[in-house]
Amino acid sequence: MRNSHILLAYYAGKHKIGYFVVTHHVDKWIVRTFLFLTNEGTPEGEKLKELTALNKIDAQYLKIDTMEAFINYDIEGNEKLFAIFKEAGCASLFEYAKFFDRTNKQIKNADFISKYLSIAGSEDEY
Repeated sequence: MRNSHILLAYYAGKHKIGYFVVTHHVDKWIVRTFLFLTNEGTPEGEKLKELTALNKIDAQYLKIDTMEAFINYDIEGNEKLFAIFKEAGCASLFEYAKFFDRTNKQIKNADFISKYLSIAGSEDEY
């Protein structure tokens, strides 16, 4: 089992928000890191990458590799964008975001993310 790891799903209540990357060494399990649900290397992150053609830098730029984007942007209000995240298996992030204080003043329009995804998704057309 050398140099191999497993992903151990992490739930906040009933909401999956990511994975612990765990390796086995002799008689111990070592938690190496935490991957947010949308990160590369998670099943949901890989599906999101497949659906949008985003890379790690794109995800960091859009902040969709953290809970911040799901709290501060109205992704649910953008039907197409929300459908992409749902198809990738990230619906639990939207339910979890409801536990945070999201006053109308704080929530931003998600069109920026949607437009960026359109650009990233159309690279093959050039």
